[in-house]
Amino acid sequence: GKCARDVLYYRLWNELSCFTGLPWLKKNYKSNKANRDGRDDGMYEMRWMINLEFLLSDAIYDLKYKKIWAKGMLFFIPLIIVSAIMGKPWEMPDWWLAYIPGTIFLFISWIKPAMIGMGDGICILLLGFLWEWYEVLKVCALALLLAGVTGVLLLVLKKATGKTQMPFVPFLFVAAVMIGLKG
Repeated sequence: GKCARDVLYYRLWNELSCFTGLPWLKKNYKSNKANRDGRDDGMYEMRWMINLEFLLSDAIYDLKYKKIWAKGMLFFIPLIIVSAIMGKPWEMPDWWLAYIPGTIFLFISWIKPAMIGMGDGICILLLGFLWEWYEVLKVCALALLLAGVTGVLLLVLKKATGKTQMPFVPFLFVAAVMIGLKG
């Protein structure tokens, strides 16, 4: 029942805090339990962990190969969709807004493929399954800011030219961690 599920979430949260060395996770479990969308279901933490695992695996692959890990997508997409369905997003009146940023990025990747990759748009679209619209917008804005600052620094240090392509998912991952930790 609900009690057993809460114990499982608490144990996972506790293990994550021990593994990452971030003790604030353990003490903030109770405050994070009543999540941002107002439901006390414990699903926010689980969706956040799935999201970070997904973005981290894709960020590493994107850094190494400059493309998105297709097999990883096949693993994470069903997991993300199931966890989103368990979170009952349709109970919120504006649940569909979370998919708009990803749709815009997918459209841009279709029109100007050299500007942003389709895999980046898919990653942002999948963020909409796990987070609310304002969180997705904050992550996208911060990721674009981080990528822009990094690009300017690389240009100033003459490590890149104006034509150099940078992987975007690592910036999404860093932005997701920063927004997730700040709340």
